[in-house]
Amino acid sequence: MPPKTSTSTNVQTDAKNDPLAVMAAKLAALELENTRLTEEAKAAATRTVKLKVSEKGAISVYGMGRFPVTLYANQWEVLMGMKESFLVFIQENRGLLSVKAPKAGQGSATAPTGSAL
Repeated sequence: MPPKTSTSTNVQTDAKNDPLAVMAAKLAALELENTRLTEEAKAAATRTVKLKVSEKGAISVYGMGRFPVTLYANQWEVLMGMKESFLVFIQENRGLLSVKAPKAGQGSATAPTGSAL
């Protein structure tokens, strides 16, 4: 008996089984994620110092470091009243203190409209 021959050949390529299609989809996803992360990094570099009221009614300062600095209003008032003491202390201990250079865009505080201390 002669070998059977197929009269219809299915040449369709399943995208799930095609290694090139899988790689192209992964590459597209990675490029999209890279773009998103790059934009987030740019936004983080241009952040300014911001004030917010916390859930518990304290004042949180964002943008100075990785975590916010949060104190109640009366605690901030005590610290602000000690401004001269802080400046003298910094001058006297300048050689012992580390200094973190501000990122681009940092250095100017922006207070929410209508807030007063």
